[in-house]
Amino acid sequence: MQLSKAYILLFLLVVLFQNCKKEEQKPVDPHPQLTADKKIIANYVATNQFQGSFTAEGIFYSNLKEGTGSAPVVRNGMYVKYAEKLLNGTFIDSGKAMYQYGVEENFPGFNMSLGVLKKEGIGRFIIPSDYVFGSASGNYKKVFIPAYAIIQLDLEVIDIMNEDSIIPKYLKYNNLTATKTTSGLYYYITQAGTGVQVENLSTVTVNYQGTFLNDVIFDPGTQPFIFKAGTGAVISGFDEGIRLLKQGDKAVLLIPYNLGYGASGIQQIPGYAILKFTVEVANVN
Repeated sequence: MQLSKAYILLFLLVVLFQNCKKEEQKPVDPHPQLTADKKIIANYVATNQFQGSFTAEGIFYSNLKEGTGSAPVVRNGMYVKYAEKLLNGTFIDSGKAMYQYGVEENFPGFNMSLGVLKKEGIGRFIIPSDYVFGSASGNYKKVFIPAYAIIQLDLEVIDIMNEDSIIPKYLKYNNLTATKTTSGLYYYITQAGTGVQVENLSTVTVNYQGTFLNDVIFDPGTQPFIFKAGTGAVISGFDEGIRLLKQGDKAVLLIPYNLGYGASGIQQIPGYAILKFTVEVANVN
């Protein structure tokens, strides 16, 4: 009788141990939000009868037109037509824009999607929230984007170009004419002023806004900026561009990375970024 009790106790301990092991071995999903998003995307795709597949990262991709040539490499320019919306149909934005592939981006999934397409290729991408803005919410292109938003992105690649051709192609596609200086700076006057010329050591007050070529703002320039020209107080492309202007001039400066923040970048400006400054010389002393 005592032996039977001992066996029963041993049996219960073994069962308990095995159950504990099963609990310990239960896999934990390292990306629960991505898993949840993929289910939502799969239902959305089925409802809309989209044809395509998921990438390794979890982005749904539908190849609407096969492009030609090679996919882009980092620092290539890409002139694209795009349309963005939320899965509930809320329109975000559409248009055409120049991007530096692998340099600047609207959100991570946008850049990841660009890398899939070739010149003249057209694709539809349904991008999980992990590659959009995640748990953050706020305004994007004047539209409120809720937390964990999934975005549908339609892309058409009009052109892919090497780094040296980005600014000339940007001007071409936007029907703009600019002057190129010996340093590589491009600038064009949008409104001519009548005041005094900026010179070395002039104290200049400038109203400005800084964007990338895709018009994403990195510096809204909410306050007038005052600096002494020709002293190295600002990046060389900005300094050179302002010294080409006079009081009252309004202009656009297109600054290659070597005249901007170089290969390293700074804060929200990545390395190799081409910068666009819309400026007004408000005062010269």
